[in-house]
Amino acid sequence: MLLLQINHGKKSFGDRLLFEIEQFSIYSGERVGLIGANGTGKTTLLNIFTGYEEIDEGIIERYGEISYCRQLEEIDQTESKAYSGGEKANEKLKKAFQNRFLLSVFDEPSANLDQVHQKLLQRNLKQIESFLLVSHDRELLNEVCTRIVELREQKLFSYTGNYNAYLVQRKAEERKKEEEYEAYQKEKQRLLTIYQEKKSEAAKMRKTPKNMTPREAKVREFLNTTRSYSGKELRLNRAAEAVQKRVEHLEVKEKPKKQEVIRFNYQKTNPPKSRFLIRCEDISFSYDNKKVLDHVSFDIANRKKTALLGKNGSGKTTLLHLIFSEYEDRRNERNKKDNEKISFVSGLSIGCLEQDFKNIDRTKTVWDNAFSDAVQSRQTVFDVLAGLLFTEDALFKSAGILSGGELVKLSLAKLFVSEHNLLILDEPTNYLDLPSLTALQKMISDYQGAILFVSHDKWFIQATADAVLELENGKLTSFDGSLKAWEEEKHSHSLRKNRASSHQERIVLELQLARLNSELCQKHLSKEQKIQLEKDYQDTLVKLKEL
Repeated sequence: MLLLQINHGKKSFGDRLLFEIEQFSIYSGERVGLIGANGTGKTTLLNIFTGYEEIDEGIIERYGEISYCRQLEEIDQTESKAYSGGEKANEKLKKAFQNRFLLSVFDEPSANLDQVHQKLLQRNLKQIESFLLVSHDRELLNEVCTRIVELREQKLFSYTGNYNAYLVQRKAEERKKEEEYEAYQKEKQRLLTIYQEKKSEAAKMRKTPKNMTPREAKVREFLNTTRSYSGKELRLNRAAEAVQKRVEHLEVKEKPKKQEVIRFNYQKTNPPKSRFLIRCEDISFSYDNKKVLDHVSFDIANRKKTALLGKNGSGKTTLLHLIFSEYEDRRNERNKKDNEKISFVSGLSIGCLEQDFKNIDRTKTVWDNAFSDAVQSRQTVFDVLAGLLFTEDALFKSAGILSGGELVKLSLAKLFVSEHNLLILDEPTNYLDLPSLTALQKMISDYQGAILFVSHDKWFIQATADAVLELENGKLTSFDGSLKAWEEEKHSHSLRKNRASSHQERIVLELQLARLNSELCQKHLSKEQKIQLEKDYQDTLVKLKEL
Protein backbone atom coordinates (compact mmCIF):
# COMPACT_ATOMS: atom_id res chain seq x y z
CA MET A 1 0.00 0.00 0.00
CA LEU A 2 1.36 3.38 -1.02
CA LEU A 3 1.60 5.78 1.96
CA LEU A 4 3.49 8.80 0.64
CA GLN A 5 4.75 10.00 -2.73
CA ILE A 6 6.50 13.03 -4.15
CA ASN A 7 6.75 13.69 -7.89
CA HIS A 8 9.00 16.31 -9.56
CA GLY A 9 9.66 17.92 -6.19
CA LYS A 10 11.92 20.96 -5.98
CA LYS A 11 12.91 23.20 -3.08
CA SER A 12 15.27 26.18 -2.99
CA PHE A 13 16.42 28.72 -0.43
CA GLY A 14 16.93 31.97 -2.32
CA ASP A 15 19.08 31.15 -5.35
CA ARG A 16 20.42 27.95 -3.75
CA LEU A 17 18.85 24.68 -4.88
CA LEU A 18 18.27 22.52 -1.82
CA PHE A 19 17.00 19.40 -3.58
CA GLU A 20 15.30 18.25 -6.76
CA ILE A 21 13.48 14.90 -6.54
CA GLU A 22 12.11 13.20 -9.64
CA GLN A 23 10.09 10.61 -7.71
CA PHE A 24 10.12 9.14 -4.21
CA SER A 25 7.64 6.80 -2.50
CA ILE A 26 7.14 5.07 0.84
CA TYR A 27 5.04 1.91 1.05
CA SER A 28 3.39 0.14 3.96
CA GLY A 29 5.85 -2.04 5.84
CA GLU A 30 8.90 0.08 5.02
CA ARG A 31 11.12 1.43 7.78
CA VAL A 32 13.13 4.14 6.09
CA GLY A 33 16.21 5.91 7.46
CA LEU A 34 16.99 9.26 5.82
CA ILE A 35 20.66 10.27 6.06
CA GLY A 36 22.84 13.04 4.65
CA ALA A 37 25.29 15.76 5.64
CA ASN A 38 24.10 18.70 7.73
CA GLY A 39 22.60 21.42 5.56
CA THR A 40 21.46 19.13 2.74
CA GLY A 41 17.80 19.65 3.66
CA LYS A 42 16.72 16.52 5.54
CA THR A 43 14.54 18.30 8.10
CA THR A 44 13.10 20.53 5.38
CA LEU A 45 12.14 17.40 3.44
CA LEU A 46 10.41 15.94 6.52
CA ASN A 47 8.56 19.22 7.02
CA ILE A 48 7.37 19.08 3.40
CA PHE A 49 6.27 15.46 3.69
CA THR A 50 4.24 16.24 6.82
CA GLY A 51 2.77 19.54 5.63
CA TYR A 52 4.75 21.90 7.85
CA GLU A 53 6.39 23.51 4.81
CA GLU A 54 5.36 24.08 1.21
CA ILE A 55 7.30 22.73 -1.74
CA ASP A 56 8.35 25.14 -4.51
CA GLU A 57 7.47 22.77 -7.33
CA GLY A 58 6.01 19.29 -7.56
CA ILE A 59 3.22 17.19 -6.11
CA ILE A 60 3.02 15.61 -2.62
CA GLU A 61 0.47 12.83 -2.18
CA ARG A 62 -0.36 11.48 1.30
CA TYR A 63 -2.53 8.37 1.52
CA GLY A 64 -3.28 8.41 5.25
CA GLU A 65 -2.68 10.22 8.51
CA ILE A 66 0.96 10.94 9.36
CA SER A 67 2.41 11.56 12.83
CA TYR A 68 5.47 13.78 13.15
CA CYS A 69 7.87 13.78 16.08
CA ARG A 70 9.90 16.92 15.45
CA GLN A 71 13.44 17.41 16.74
CA LEU A 72 12.75 20.72 18.49
CA GLU A 73 9.17 20.15 19.54
CA GLU A 74 8.38 21.84 22.85
CA ILE A 75 7.14 19.82 25.82
CA ASP A 76 4.13 20.89 27.87
CA GLN A 77 5.75 21.07 31.27
CA THR A 78 2.87 20.56 33.66
CA GLU A 79 5.32 20.10 36.52
CA SER A 80 7.71 22.67 37.89
CA LYS A 81 10.75 20.38 37.58
CA ALA A 82 13.47 21.24 35.10
CA TYR A 83 13.80 18.82 32.24
CA SER A 84 17.19 17.64 31.02
CA GLY A 85 17.82 17.02 27.34
CA GLY A 86 17.34 13.28 27.83
CA GLU A 87 14.13 13.74 29.82
CA LYS A 88 12.71 16.07 27.17
CA ALA A 89 13.52 13.51 24.48
CA ASN A 90 11.84 10.74 26.50
CA GLU A 91 8.68 12.81 27.05
CA LYS A 92 8.54 13.66 23.36
CA LEU A 93 8.91 10.02 22.31
CA LYS A 94 6.29 8.82 24.80
CA LYS A 95 3.74 11.06 23.11
CA ALA A 96 4.84 9.89 19.67
CA PHE A 97 4.33 6.22 20.55
CA GLN A 98 0.97 6.68 22.29
CA ASN A 99 -1.04 6.57 19.05
CA ARG A 100 -0.66 4.55 15.89
CA PHE A 101 -0.70 6.12 12.42
CA LEU A 102 -0.26 4.68 8.95
CA LEU A 103 3.09 6.47 8.76
CA SER A 104 5.20 7.87 11.60
CA VAL A 105 7.95 10.43 10.94
CA PHE A 106 10.80 11.13 13.39
CA ASP A 107 13.55 13.75 13.28
CA GLU A 108 16.62 12.67 15.29
CA PRO A 109 14.62 10.56 17.80
CA SER A 110 17.74 9.23 19.59
CA ALA A 111 19.26 12.66 20.29
CA ASN A 112 20.24 13.01 23.99
CA LEU A 113 19.09 9.47 24.87
CA ASP A 114 21.33 7.26 26.99
CA GLN A 115 21.96 3.68 25.92
CA VAL A 116 19.13 2.25 28.03
CA HIS A 117 16.58 4.55 26.39
CA GLN A 118 18.17 4.00 22.98
CA LYS A 119 17.40 0.29 23.37
CA LEU A 120 13.83 1.17 24.42
CA LEU A 121 13.52 3.40 21.35
CA GLN A 122 14.70 0.56 19.12
CA ARG A 123 12.10 -1.81 20.60
CA ASN A 124 9.32 0.74 20.16
CA LEU A 125 10.29 1.50 16.56
CA LYS A 126 10.35 -2.20 15.71
CA GLN A 127 6.70 -2.37 16.76
CA ILE A 128 5.75 0.29 14.18
CA GLU A 129 4.94 -1.09 10.75
CA SER A 130 5.96 1.94 8.68
CA PHE A 131 8.12 4.94 9.51
CA LEU A 132 10.53 7.51 8.11
CA LEU A 133 13.26 8.85 10.38
CA VAL A 134 16.24 11.17 10.12
CA SER A 135 19.16 10.08 12.24
CA HIS A 136 22.95 10.22 12.54
CA ASP A 137 22.81 7.28 14.97
CA ARG A 138 24.37 4.40 13.03
CA GLU A 139 23.41 1.84 15.67
CA LEU A 140 19.75 2.87 15.39
CA LEU A 141 19.82 2.88 11.58
CA ASN A 142 21.37 -0.58 11.66
CA GLU A 143 18.88 -2.05 14.11
CA VAL A 144 15.52 -0.78 12.85
CA CYS A 145 15.70 0.29 9.20
CA THR A 146 14.84 -1.81 6.14
CA ARG A 147 15.81 0.92 3.66
CA ILE A 148 18.36 3.74 3.76
CA VAL A 149 17.78 6.86 1.66
CA GLU A 150 20.64 9.32 1.28
CA LEU A 151 20.15 12.98 0.40
CA ARG A 152 23.26 14.12 -1.47
CA GLU A 153 24.04 16.20 -4.54
CA GLN A 154 20.46 17.63 -4.30
CA LYS A 155 18.97 14.17 -5.01
CA LEU A 156 17.69 11.11 -3.15
CA PHE A 157 19.51 7.77 -3.50
CA SER A 158 17.81 4.64 -2.16
CA TYR A 159 19.50 1.50 -0.76
CA THR A 160 17.81 -1.70 0.36
CA GLY A 161 18.59 -2.96 3.86
CA ASN A 162 20.01 -1.45 7.05
CA TYR A 163 23.01 0.86 7.51
CA ASN A 164 25.59 -1.91 7.12
CA ALA A 165 23.94 -2.94 3.85
CA TYR A 166 24.02 0.71 2.75
CA LEU A 167 27.78 0.89 3.41
CA VAL A 168 28.38 -2.22 1.29
CA GLN A 169 26.26 -0.85 -1.58
CA ARG A 170 27.89 2.60 -1.45
CA LYS A 171 31.33 1.01 -1.55
CA ALA A 172 30.28 -1.09 -4.54
CA GLU A 173 28.93 2.04 -6.25
CA GLU A 174 32.19 3.89 -5.73
CA ARG A 175 34.20 0.92 -6.99
CA LYS A 176 31.97 0.69 -10.09
CA LYS A 177 32.41 4.41 -10.77
CA GLU A 178 36.18 4.04 -10.52
CA GLU A 179 36.13 1.07 -12.92
CA GLU A 180 33.90 2.94 -15.39
CA TYR A 181 36.14 6.02 -15.21
CA GLU A 182 39.26 3.91 -15.79
CA ALA A 183 37.58 2.13 -18.75
CA TYR A 184 36.47 5.48 -20.18
CA GLN A 185 39.97 6.94 -19.88
CA LYS A 186 41.51 3.82 -21.43
CA GLU A 187 39.14 3.83 -24.43
CA LYS A 188 39.54 7.59 -24.89
CA GLN A 189 43.31 7.24 -24.91
CA ARG A 190 43.15 4.33 -27.36
CA LEU A 191 41.02 6.35 -29.81
CA LEU A 192 43.20 9.44 -29.44
CA THR A 193 46.26 7.32 -30.24
CA ILE A 194 44.56 6.04 -33.40
CA TYR A 195 43.57 9.61 -34.30
CA GLN A 196 47.16 10.83 -33.93
CA GLU A 197 48.46 7.90 -36.02
CA LYS A 198 45.99 8.64 -38.85
CA LYS A 199 46.83 12.34 -38.80
CA SER A 200 50.54 11.55 -38.82
CA GLU A 201 50.17 9.20 -41.80
CA ALA A 202 48.11 11.82 -43.65
CA ALA A 203 50.81 14.41 -43.06
CA LYS A 204 53.40 12.06 -44.55
CA MET A 205 51.28 11.76 -47.72
CA ARG A 206 51.33 15.52 -48.11
CA LYS A 207 55.04 15.91 -47.41
CA THR A 208 57.39 15.88 -50.46
CA PRO A 209 60.35 13.53 -49.90
CA LYS A 210 63.78 15.11 -49.41
CA ASN A 211 65.85 15.74 -52.57
CA MET A 212 62.66 15.60 -54.74
CA THR A 213 61.78 18.64 -56.86
CA PRO A 214 58.17 19.78 -57.21
CA ARG A 215 58.24 18.56 -60.87
CA GLU A 216 59.40 15.12 -59.73
CA ALA A 217 56.65 15.06 -57.11
CA LYS A 218 54.02 15.70 -59.78
CA VAL A 219 55.47 12.94 -61.95
CA ARG A 220 55.32 10.55 -58.92
CA GLU A 221 51.68 11.46 -58.36
CA PHE A 222 50.89 10.91 -62.09
CA LEU A 223 52.70 7.55 -62.26
CA ASN A 224 50.88 6.17 -59.15
CA THR A 225 48.30 4.08 -61.05
CA THR A 226 46.41 2.84 -57.94
CA ARG A 227 45.69 5.76 -55.68
CA SER A 228 47.02 9.28 -55.61
CA TYR A 229 49.03 10.43 -52.64
CA SER A 230 46.58 13.33 -52.17
CA GLY A 231 43.70 10.85 -52.19
CA LYS A 232 45.36 8.74 -49.51
CA GLU A 233 45.88 11.88 -47.43
CA LEU A 234 42.20 12.74 -47.76
CA ARG A 235 41.07 9.27 -46.75
CA LEU A 236 43.42 9.21 -43.75
CA ASN A 237 42.16 12.64 -42.62
CA ARG A 238 38.56 11.44 -42.94
CA ALA A 239 39.38 8.32 -40.93
CA ALA A 240 41.02 10.50 -38.26
CA GLU A 241 37.93 12.75 -38.15
CA ALA A 242 35.72 9.67 -37.73
CA VAL A 243 37.83 8.54 -34.77
CA GLN A 244 37.65 12.05 -33.30
CA LYS A 245 33.84 11.93 -33.51
CA ARG A 246 33.87 8.60 -31.68
CA VAL A 247 35.88 10.28 -28.92
CA GLU A 248 33.38 13.14 -28.76
CA HIS A 249 30.45 10.70 -28.56
CA LEU A 250 31.94 8.64 -25.74
CA GLU A 251 29.80 8.80 -22.60
CA VAL A 252 31.85 11.03 -20.32
CA LYS A 253 32.64 9.53 -16.91
CA GLU A 254 33.65 12.00 -14.24
CA LYS A 255 36.57 11.13 -12.01
CA PRO A 256 35.15 9.92 -8.66
CA LYS A 257 35.87 12.22 -5.77
CA LYS A 258 37.97 10.56 -3.10
CA GLN A 259 38.11 11.69 0.51
CA GLU A 260 41.71 12.68 1.09
CA VAL A 261 43.32 10.66 3.87
CA ILE A 262 44.91 13.16 6.26
CA ARG A 263 47.53 12.13 8.78
CA PHE A 264 47.44 14.51 11.72
CA ASN A 265 50.75 15.60 13.19
CA TYR A 266 50.29 16.44 16.88
CA GLN A 267 54.02 16.53 17.62
CA LYS A 268 53.67 19.54 19.96
CA THR A 269 50.98 17.96 22.15
CA ASN A 270 53.78 16.90 24.54
CA PRO A 271 51.93 14.59 26.96
CA PRO A 272 53.52 13.97 30.39
CA LYS A 273 55.74 10.91 30.81
CA SER A 274 53.81 9.37 33.70
CA ARG A 275 51.46 6.40 33.32
CA PHE A 276 48.47 8.16 34.90
CA LEU A 277 47.39 11.81 34.52
CA ILE A 278 44.65 12.11 37.14
CA ARG A 279 44.00 10.12 40.30
CA CYS A 280 40.68 10.44 42.12
CA GLU A 281 40.24 8.75 45.49
CA ASP A 282 37.08 8.37 47.56
CA ILE A 283 35.07 11.17 45.94
CA SER A 284 31.46 11.71 47.04
CA PHE A 285 29.00 14.28 45.77
CA SER A 286 25.29 14.93 46.30
CA TYR A 287 22.67 17.46 45.25
CA ASP A 288 18.94 17.73 45.92
CA ASN A 289 19.35 14.96 48.52
CA LYS A 290 20.50 12.59 45.78
CA LYS A 291 23.90 10.93 46.07
CA VAL A 292 25.47 11.17 42.61
CA LEU A 293 28.99 9.99 43.49
CA ASP A 294 29.39 7.53 46.35
CA HIS A 295 33.04 7.11 47.44
CA VAL A 296 34.28 6.91 43.84
CA SER A 297 37.93 6.13 43.04
CA PHE A 298 39.57 5.87 39.61
CA ASP A 299 42.56 6.87 37.46
CA ILE A 300 42.79 8.51 34.02
CA ALA A 301 45.58 6.82 32.06
CA ASN A 302 48.00 8.69 29.83
CA ARG A 303 47.41 8.53 26.04
CA LYS A 304 44.18 6.58 26.56
CA LYS A 305 40.81 7.47 25.02
CA THR A 306 38.45 6.83 27.94
CA ALA A 307 34.67 6.70 27.52
CA LEU A 308 32.58 7.64 30.55
CA LEU A 309 29.33 5.65 30.38
CA GLY A 310 26.10 5.85 32.35
CA LYS A 311 22.39 6.53 32.17
CA ASN A 312 20.99 10.05 31.83
CA GLY A 313 21.15 11.68 35.25
CA SER A 314 23.75 9.25 36.58
CA GLY A 315 26.26 12.08 37.16
CA LYS A 316 28.63 11.86 34.20
CA THR A 317 28.61 15.60 33.45
CA THR A 318 28.87 16.31 37.17
CA LEU A 319 32.01 14.19 37.41
CA LEU A 320 33.60 15.88 34.39
CA HIS A 321 32.77 19.29 35.88
CA LEU A 322 34.30 18.36 39.26
CA ILE A 323 37.56 17.31 37.59
CA PHE A 324 37.83 20.33 35.31
CA SER A 325 36.77 22.91 37.90
CA GLU A 326 39.30 21.53 40.38
CA TYR A 327 42.00 21.69 37.70
CA GLU A 328 41.06 25.28 36.80
CA ASP A 329 41.11 26.31 40.48
CA ARG A 330 44.60 24.86 40.91
CA ARG A 331 45.85 26.42 37.68
CA ASN A 332 44.51 29.85 38.60
CA GLU A 333 45.53 29.44 42.26
CA ARG A 334 41.95 29.97 43.39
CA ASN A 335 42.08 26.87 45.59
CA LYS A 336 44.77 27.56 48.19
CA LYS A 337 44.07 24.26 49.97
CA ASP A 338 44.45 21.43 47.50
CA ASN A 339 41.72 18.81 47.33
CA GLU A 340 43.68 15.74 48.35
CA LYS A 341 41.08 13.47 46.76
CA ILE A 342 41.94 14.66 43.23
CA SER A 343 45.57 14.81 42.11
CA PHE A 344 47.02 15.95 38.78
CA VAL A 345 50.39 14.96 37.38
CA SER A 346 52.96 17.66 36.67
CA GLY A 347 52.90 18.92 33.09
CA LEU A 348 49.23 18.12 32.60
CA SER A 349 47.20 20.61 30.55
CA ILE A 350 43.44 20.02 30.33
CA GLY A 351 41.13 21.45 27.68
CA CYS A 352 37.35 21.13 27.91
CA LEU A 353 34.74 21.24 25.14
CA GLU A 354 32.50 24.19 26.01
CA GLN A 355 28.85 23.39 25.31
CA ASP A 356 28.02 27.10 25.13
CA PHE A 357 30.99 27.73 22.76
CA LYS A 358 32.53 30.36 25.04
CA ASN A 359 35.93 29.61 23.49
CA ILE A 360 34.79 30.92 20.10
CA ASP A 361 34.97 34.59 19.12
CA ARG A 362 31.91 35.09 16.90
CA THR A 363 33.42 38.24 15.33
CA LYS A 364 36.43 36.34 13.92
CA THR A 365 36.72 33.94 11.02
CA VAL A 366 36.93 30.15 11.34
CA TRP A 367 40.67 30.25 10.59
CA ASP A 368 41.42 33.06 13.06
CA ASN A 369 39.53 31.21 15.80
CA ALA A 370 41.32 27.93 15.14
CA PHE A 371 44.75 29.57 14.98
CA SER A 372 44.30 31.91 17.97
CA ASP A 373 45.35 29.39 20.66
CA ALA A 374 47.27 26.96 18.44
CA VAL A 375 50.69 25.58 19.34
CA GLN A 376 50.72 23.13 16.45
CA SER A 377 52.07 24.13 13.03
CA ARG A 378 49.97 26.08 10.52
CA GLN A 379 49.82 22.93 8.38
CA THR A 380 48.42 20.93 11.30
CA VAL A 381 45.80 23.61 11.96
CA PHE A 382 44.82 23.50 8.30
CA ASP A 383 44.79 19.67 8.30
CA VAL A 384 42.61 19.52 11.42
CA LEU A 385 40.06 21.94 9.93
CA ALA A 386 40.10 20.02 6.64
CA GLY A 387 39.82 16.76 8.55
CA LEU A 388 36.65 18.11 10.20
CA LEU A 389 35.32 18.88 6.70
CA PHE A 390 35.83 22.65 6.64
CA THR A 391 36.42 23.66 3.02
CA GLU A 392 38.97 26.35 2.11
CA ASP A 393 36.12 28.80 1.46
CA ALA A 394 34.62 28.03 4.88
CA LEU A 395 37.87 29.04 6.62
CA PHE A 396 37.07 32.69 5.89
CA LYS A 397 33.47 32.55 7.07
CA SER A 398 32.59 34.48 10.19
CA ALA A 399 32.10 32.21 13.20
CA GLY A 400 28.94 34.18 13.95
CA ILE A 401 27.06 32.55 11.06
CA LEU A 402 28.09 28.94 11.76
CA SER A 403 25.49 26.24 12.41
CA GLY A 404 25.43 24.22 15.66
CA GLY A 405 27.35 21.37 14.05
CA GLU A 406 29.97 23.73 12.61
CA LEU A 407 30.44 25.39 16.02
CA VAL A 408 31.03 22.00 17.61
CA LYS A 409 33.63 21.16 14.96
CA LEU A 410 35.38 24.52 15.34
CA SER A 411 35.49 24.10 19.14
CA LEU A 412 36.97 20.64 18.69
CA ALA A 413 39.53 21.95 16.19
CA LYS A 414 40.66 24.60 18.67
CA LEU A 415 41.22 21.92 21.32
CA PHE A 416 43.11 19.52 19.05
CA VAL A 417 45.66 22.15 17.97
CA SER A 418 46.07 23.74 21.41
CA GLU A 419 48.70 23.12 24.11
CA HIS A 420 46.38 20.76 25.99
CA ASN A 421 47.36 17.09 26.36
CA LEU A 422 44.15 15.86 28.01
CA LEU A 423 40.82 16.75 26.41
CA ILE A 424 37.49 16.48 28.25
CA LEU A 425 34.64 16.16 25.75
CA ASP A 426 31.05 16.10 26.95
CA GLU A 427 28.84 14.80 24.11
CA PRO A 428 31.15 15.83 21.23
CA THR A 429 28.94 13.94 18.77
CA ASN A 430 25.90 16.19 19.32
CA TYR A 431 24.89 18.06 16.15
CA LEU A 432 27.44 16.20 14.00
CA ASP A 433 26.37 14.50 10.76
CA LEU A 434 27.66 11.09 9.66
CA PRO A 435 30.64 12.38 7.59
CA SER A 436 31.72 14.60 10.51
CA LEU A 437 31.39 11.71 12.98
CA THR A 438 33.66 9.58 10.80
CA ALA A 439 36.16 12.45 10.56
CA LEU A 440 36.14 12.98 14.34
CA GLN A 441 36.71 9.26 14.92
CA LYS A 442 39.95 9.39 12.91
CA MET A 443 41.06 12.59 14.60
CA ILE A 444 40.61 11.08 18.07
CA SER A 445 42.39 7.88 17.02
CA ASP A 446 45.40 9.88 15.74
CA TYR A 447 45.53 12.21 18.76
CA GLN A 448 48.69 11.67 20.81
CA GLY A 449 47.30 12.98 24.08
CA ALA A 450 44.58 11.53 26.34
CA ILE A 451 40.83 12.04 25.97
CA LEU A 452 38.04 11.59 28.50
CA PHE A 453 34.65 11.78 26.81
CA VAL A 454 30.94 11.19 27.27
CA SER A 455 28.84 9.98 24.36
CA HIS A 456 25.68 7.94 23.85
CA ASP A 457 26.74 6.99 20.32
CA LYS A 458 27.63 3.31 20.72
CA TRP A 459 29.19 3.08 17.25
CA PHE A 460 31.40 6.10 17.97
CA ILE A 461 32.47 4.75 21.39
CA GLN A 462 33.42 1.37 19.92
CA ALA A 463 35.49 3.09 17.19
CA THR A 464 37.43 5.38 19.55
CA ALA A 465 37.54 4.21 23.19
CA ASP A 466 40.32 1.96 24.51
CA ALA A 467 39.27 2.35 28.16
CA VAL A 468 35.88 2.55 29.88
CA LEU A 469 34.51 4.09 33.06
CA GLU A 470 30.90 3.21 33.89
CA LEU A 471 28.94 5.21 36.46
CA GLU A 472 25.91 3.47 37.95
CA ASN A 473 24.04 4.19 41.18
CA GLY A 474 26.86 6.39 42.41
CA LYS A 475 29.52 3.72 41.91
CA LEU A 476 32.21 3.73 39.23
CA THR A 477 33.72 0.71 37.48
CA SER A 478 36.95 0.92 35.45
CA PHE A 479 37.89 -1.30 32.52
CA ASP A 480 41.00 -1.24 30.33
CA GLY A 481 39.74 -2.15 26.86
CA SER A 482 37.16 -1.40 24.18
CA LEU A 483 33.41 -1.05 24.65
CA LYS A 484 32.83 -4.45 23.03
CA ALA A 485 35.34 -6.10 25.37
CA TRP A 486 33.69 -4.37 28.34
CA GLU A 487 30.23 -5.59 27.34
CA GLU A 488 31.59 -9.13 26.89
CA GLU A 489 33.22 -8.93 30.32
CA LYS A 490 29.93 -7.80 31.91
CA HIS A 491 28.07 -10.58 30.12
CA SER A 492 30.59 -13.17 31.35
CA HIS A 493 30.35 -11.79 34.87
CA SER A 494 26.57 -12.03 34.71
CA LEU A 495 26.79 -15.64 33.50
CA ARG A 496 29.23 -16.51 36.30
CA LYS A 497 26.95 -14.86 38.83
CA ASN A 498 23.93 -16.71 37.47
CA ARG A 499 25.81 -20.00 37.52
CA ALA A 500 26.86 -19.41 41.11
CA SER A 501 23.31 -18.51 42.05
CA SER A 502 22.01 -21.56 40.16
CA HIS A 503 24.50 -23.82 41.94
CA GLN A 504 23.47 -22.46 45.32
CA GLU A 505 19.80 -22.90 44.45
CA ARG A 506 20.46 -26.51 43.35
CA ILE A 507 22.03 -27.29 46.71
CA VAL A 508 19.01 -25.82 48.53
CA LEU A 509 16.56 -27.84 46.39
CA GLU A 510 18.52 -31.07 46.83
CA LEU A 511 18.51 -30.57 50.60
CA GLN A 512 14.80 -29.86 50.44
CA LEU A 513 14.20 -33.10 48.46
CA ALA A 514 16.18 -35.06 51.05
CA ARG A 515 14.10 -33.56 53.85
CA LEU A 516 10.79 -34.26 52.08
CA ASN A 517 11.88 -37.82 51.30
CA SER A 518 12.77 -38.32 54.96
CA GLU A 519 9.37 -36.99 56.09
CA LEU A 520 7.56 -39.24 53.59
CA CYS A 521 9.25 -42.26 55.18
CA GLN A 522 7.81 -41.44 58.58
CA LYS A 523 5.00 -43.59 59.94
CA HIS A 524 1.69 -42.37 61.31
CA LEU A 525 1.24 -39.72 58.55
CA SER A 526 -2.31 -38.73 57.84
CA LYS A 527 -3.60 -39.12 54.30
CA GLU A 528 -3.72 -35.35 53.87
CA GLN A 529 -0.14 -34.93 55.14
CA LYS A 530 1.15 -37.59 52.79
CA ILE A 531 -0.62 -36.03 49.78
CA GLN A 532 0.81 -32.60 50.61
CA LEU A 533 4.34 -33.98 51.11
CA GLU A 534 4.19 -35.85 47.80
CA LYS A 535 3.00 -32.68 46.05
CA ASP A 536 5.84 -30.66 47.61
CA TYR A 537 8.31 -33.37 46.59
CA GLN A 538 7.15 -33.36 42.94
CA ASP A 539 7.15 -29.53 42.79
CA THR A 540 10.70 -29.43 44.17
CA LEU A 541 11.82 -32.11 41.72
CA VAL A 542 10.42 -30.09 38.77
CA LYS A 543 12.28 -26.98 39.93
CA LEU A 544 15.51 -28.96 40.22
CA LYS A 545 15.15 -30.33 36.68
CA GLU A 546 14.56 -26.82 35.32
CA LEU A 547 17.94 -25.62 36.59
